[in-house]
Amino acid sequence: MISENSVIRDGDYSILQKVGGEQLRPCRLLSGQRVLIEKLSFDPTIAFGKPFGIFEVSSNGKTPTVSSQNESSSDVQQIEHCESKVQQNDNISLDSSVNDQKQSMTADDIAKLKAEGSSTENLVSKLVNGNSFFKDRSQFSKEKYVRKMTKKHSGKVMISRPNIRLLCQSYFYKDPERLAHLRLDQLALLIQFLNIHSCGCNIFVYENTLGLLGAAVMERLDNQGNCIFLHRGDWPQSIPCIDAMNNRNQNNFLPLRITTLLQPDLLKDEEEADQQKIQRRQNLTSQEEMQNNSTINCDDINELEEDTSLQNMLERRVKRREKEKRALNLLSKNSINGDELLNEGELDGILLAGRTIDPVDVLKQVIDGLRLSGSVVVYSPIKQHILKAWNFLRSTNSFIDMQIQEQFCRTHQVLPNQTHPLMQQTVTGGYILSAIKILSSEKLKKLTAED
Repeated sequence: MISENSVIRDGDYSILQKVGGEQLRPCRLLSGQRVLIEKLSFDPTIAFGKPFGIFEVSSNGKTPTVSSQNESSSDVQQIEHCESKVQQNDNISLDSSVNDQKQSMTADDIAKLKAEGSSTENLVSKLVNGNSFFKDRSQFSKEKYVRKMTKKHSGKVMISRPNIRLLCQSYFYKDPERLAHLRLDQLALLIQFLNIHSCGCNIFVYENTLGLLGAAVMERLDNQGNCIFLHRGDWPQSIPCIDAMNNRNQNNFLPLRITTLLQPDLLKDEEEADQQKIQRRQNLTSQEEMQNNSTINCDDINELEEDTSLQNMLERRVKRREKEKRALNLLSKNSINGDELLNEGELDGILLAGRTIDPVDVLKQVIDGLRLSGSVVVYSPIKQHILKAWNFLRSTNSFIDMQIQEQFCRTHQVLPNQTHPLMQQTVTGGYILSAIKILSSEKLKKLTAED
């Protein structure tokens, strides 16, 4: 039996990739709304309710639809099929006259074949047969031409369920600065140092990586712990990765405003202000009902809509305050067995990442809420921020196994007798600081003296 998470649903996010293409696009699929991926436009409505996989876009002169494909490596089969139809010649290479070659098939012919619903295999075969200089190409040039035509005219798209790996690759290849140059291997290292396990961990997260680290923590917790997500403003913004994971049960996702962390008393003031708004609105409504007639006009309908929007806004604020209170309780220090020297919070880990984040300012506010044996992990592409955090943690005398790491990664193109690194790539990322909290030497001496 296929589970609900294994099928494409209306309103959910999915990862789109054109077969043979390089772009990975997180996209929310909506009924009747066309999707564009590398000049391939289609309506995903017919794909709803079907398992994730490869689909072929066909037009037939009408609105493009999507039909499921079972072959996962069909594009490779097409290339091999097209290559088998032509004569191979490895001894003749291209010259300047070949570069000015002309294709017998016109753009109208190609558009007509696509409108008739011709497969990519058939279209590429006709392009190969219509190329008068194809037989004079070298073997490598033939393969390159077939791959290029297959990629250009492919009508197949892969719809995948969102996961952390695909999201990281998508945003990193598109704009690595928005992820603070956080690569996938570094992301895995951050989660490893954080020591997250699905047994009720409480993790504090403050990041500027489009919500990627928050989504990774939520996925690893598996609804068994809590993720305290510190953010600017009234609501978390610029977190598309968290939204793309389609996590409907976010009871363990606890957004916490910076103003609330610095001034917890603001929650009481906001609650009193909301109560006054409700009371004032109720008084005005009762007075208007006594003065007005029983007839309903347009002004009454508008006032009813305003009351509904106000009620919805107040309900959202109440839910936000409840989650912030839970977050503050997890950050507060509690004594162990009545001993104030062993007071600690309920945080199992602190994760900070981003380009514009000064980790020391955040650590000063939340470091007391970290329990013993808890982990602190800081990521930043700026080395000065990492060194400042190192000096701060070292000055507390409460951390061991402090490490600063820089990961180096280079992608190579591996071909027969042509292995070389890719020229346009980011080989260095950021720096990672990790540490484990222990009982400080001062507290240990006091406990020994008391005994």
